[in-house]
Amino acid sequence: MLMPLRRSKLIDVGASFFLDLALRSMSAGNFEAAHARLEHCAELMKTAVASPDISTATASAGWQQLASVNMAMGDCCKGMARHQDAIRCFSESCSSLERCPADNIE
Repeated sequence: MLMPLRRSKLIDVGASFFLDLALRSMSAGNFEAAHARLEHCAELMKTAVASPDISTATASAGWQQLASVNMAMGDCCKGMARHQDAIRCFSESCSSLERCPADNIE
């Protein structure tokens, strides 16, 4: 589940909402809808964690959660046989984790 980002409750609620819809779509086998919703969720999260107003620990948690969203987007791409897009999503997931300080990774 997404941890609250201190900057804005609206961003957290929006990202959580799209994540929930995406996971429901994935479980129903509708990978295209899930991918679209995960993309929107990822954009909301990127905006939130890029803010200079949040703490390092909160930003680290946000980058870890964004990595999870990117992994789910990769799984959707695999389900749609878009293998190059899946590789891109998995690479973005790794990039998100690299932004976390080593002592904050859970």
